[in-house]
Amino acid sequence: MELTPDLTMVDLEKPTQNGIKLQKMDLTQPTPVNILTVSGDRRDVKAAIALSIAEYMLKPPDPEKLKRRITKCLNMAV
Repeated sequence: MELTPDLTMVDLEKPTQNGIKLQKMDLTQPTPVNILTVSGDRRDVKAAIALSIAEYMLKPPDPEKLKRRITKCLNMAV
């Protein structure tokens, strides 16, 4: 990662870049991480909590709720 993003959105179902693998990434600055996934599996939610994931949202998201959560995370990053 050449740039430090203000927010990262990941999908647990993507085999190469899922939210749980983010714990192994070396981020130079704290970046809020949002998980947007179809998985409501308890193990995935617990793993996300253990990693201090900012938001865990199920697909398909409500557009207004998604907008509020992204805004909240971006305000945390400022």
